[in-house]
Amino acid sequence: MSPSVVVVGVKADCRSKELLTWALVKVANSGDRVIALCIIHPDADRTIMLSLLKNFDSLLAAFQGFCNLKQVDLKLKVCRGSPVRKILSREAASCGATSLVLGTSRANTALRSKTSLAKSCAKSLQNNISVICVDNGKIMFQSESRYRRRKTFPDSPFSLPPQRISMALVPCKTQEMVVRRSGWMLLRRTFLHGSRGFEYATSKKSSVMHWLSKLPSRQSVAPIYPDQKQFSASNKIFSDELGNLQEKYSNKCRVFSFQELSLATNNFIPEYLIGKGGSSQVYKGCLPGSREIAVKILKPSNYVLEHFVSEIEILTSFCHKNIISLVGFCYTEDQLLLVYNLLTRGCLEENLHGCRVSRDQFGWGKRYKIALGVAEALDALHNTAEPIIHRDVKSSNILLLDDFRPQLSDFGLATWKSSCSHDMDTSDVAGTFGYLAPECFMHGELNEKIDVYAFGVVLLELLSGKKAIDNGLPKGQESLVVWAKHILKEGKISELQDPSLGDAYDRNQFENVVLAATICIRHRAQSRPAINLVLKLLQGDSDVIEWARQDRDIDYMMTDEQSATDIQSFINLALLDLEDETAFTSIVGQNVPVED
Repeated sequence: MSPSVVVVGVKADCRSKELLTWALVKVANSGDRVIALCIIHPDADRTIMLSLLKNFDSLLAAFQGFCNLKQVDLKLKVCRGSPVRKILSREAASCGATSLVLGTSRANTALRSKTSLAKSCAKSLQNNISVICVDNGKIMFQSESRYRRRKTFPDSPFSLPPQRISMALVPCKTQEMVVRRSGWMLLRRTFLHGSRGFEYATSKKSSVMHWLSKLPSRQSVAPIYPDQKQFSASNKIFSDELGNLQEKYSNKCRVFSFQELSLATNNFIPEYLIGKGGSSQVYKGCLPGSREIAVKILKPSNYVLEHFVSEIEILTSFCHKNIISLVGFCYTEDQLLLVYNLLTRGCLEENLHGCRVSRDQFGWGKRYKIALGVAEALDALHNTAEPIIHRDVKSSNILLLDDFRPQLSDFGLATWKSSCSHDMDTSDVAGTFGYLAPECFMHGELNEKIDVYAFGVVLLELLSGKKAIDNGLPKGQESLVVWAKHILKEGKISELQDPSLGDAYDRNQFENVVLAATICIRHRAQSRPAINLVLKLLQGDSDVIEWARQDRDIDYMMTDEQSATDIQSFINLALLDLEDETAFTSIVGQNVPVED
């Protein structure tokens, strides 16, 4: 079957995210394109439009991991116009859609039902496109299309080669004009002055600024990203912010010149590249006096300066044996760089899943040491005078010393608890798919419990030797959390054990780690323990162990009625290839409508 196009009517809020997730799981098949279509009023001012764009930047980035797994190409398209029903029908037809997915209308009167918008679109489109109206996960109305699609997922939606989902900002009628313009003026002119619409695709750690910086008309002297420019020193906001950083932190860490770091890394030659992620590249280097360093160069994004400042502020104010130390930083008009001590052992991900050491040499004693060390680091962060939420705990952010003592790293997303509210806006969603807590992804909630959830995933990695997400595994086992929960619920903990461990492990320690992982990865944040209790559990505190066992047994006997509201539930259904529509009946809150 050839790939199809699914259009989903959305607004920039949490309920639309539920509708979009439903469409990605239940309607889209591998290889399909899903277009999240947002229609705004013709008279909407610039502030509203630019705010909308920023919100969707984070929203689409949050779906990146899931789209990669299912091989779905997700894009955003924003259009101005009225009435909405005509714009929806026009855009669905123009992009060759096979399905149009809408939420229910808020009005429900004798003159206008909840499904009136969907029925109006179905009438306009006749039988060319299937129009589906969804409320709380239930299909309230569906028109049939002459082009019938399978209602089930392919046998293996994750068996195809990885599809690269790239960033794009493409005005529908004025693409050549856009290439000749640069900066935010490009966005304002094409979007705010008569452009019919634009499309915006997902990309890991990407943003509008990232795309703008790659335009052919831009030139850059940056040696690391020769076709990209992060920011300009002529921008007074950036210049003032960076100047303040140097003045404030020069007595706490070293401020390097770019020439010093270029010399230390041999001009950042490829042979010195030791790490590469979605938001940075890391090079090894050596300072005079033979001090080995790691230099992280941040990639361009809307939030690059925010992450740069966050890392400096937190690491210079915090000292712990299991948290990475910041040696210094550097900035130029084209580059933002952070400098650390070089840890030649690499990260946990490389040692556990890569070729740093053979699996039989990465024994239980080392793994248990890492679990304790990371728990101590998180306990220190969460229980300091000004608590800090890391927000991106994962195996690749846990560096190892030669003796396998862990160092929690990458504080670019970290935030002070006092600076965030309990319920964050959806634009604040950030983290890594596979480790991201359900309430954070779905509702933007931000507190210490998202770190506890991610730590639980790391514990499962240490126990099983499996990756958090591995699409090379049999169907139903791609998600480590999904796979492990079935085993944990049945009490077959021996099935969690990495075969390479053999019999060379402490059974009491192993059971304590299993117990800790079990209570850390619960769906509901309120059901997860604070990290200090998890640490005591890992340390073998008998009272805490007894409490955790009782709490686990009680939790197994209770029905998790809210689990279907979480994004993880939708992901679980996709990964497990379930077709039970009843699993979607308990979604809280109406799906937001796209209405007149």
